[in-house]
Amino acid sequence: MIDTDFVSDMIGAMPKEKETRAASRYETVVATFIVLLAVCVAGYTAYMQRQQVRAAVWPILEFDSSNGPDIRFTVSNKGVGPAIIRHVIVKVDDQPVKA
Repeated sequence: MIDTDFVSDMIGAMPKEKETRAASRYETVVATFIVLLAVCVAGYTAYMQRQQVRAAVWPILEFDSSNGPDIRFTVSNKGVGPAIIRHVIVKVDDQPVKA
């Protein structure tokens, strides 16, 4: 009787089931770690992009005045973001003037 349990005696030997399960578990752990790392990188990238968009959308107010035939003050928004002006007070000789 010939004993064929030795791997070296077998042609096209297949690993035993125990070794396959151990390798499969190792590959599963590595794949899970890589997926979690990819999700973290994607989340951080989305966070940084949101911060950059917020920083890029700021109002830039430009103030101008002129002394032509009448006195004129102009405020214009040259930035990308909205400029919300809630209150304007015009004073002459430290006294508020109604427009």
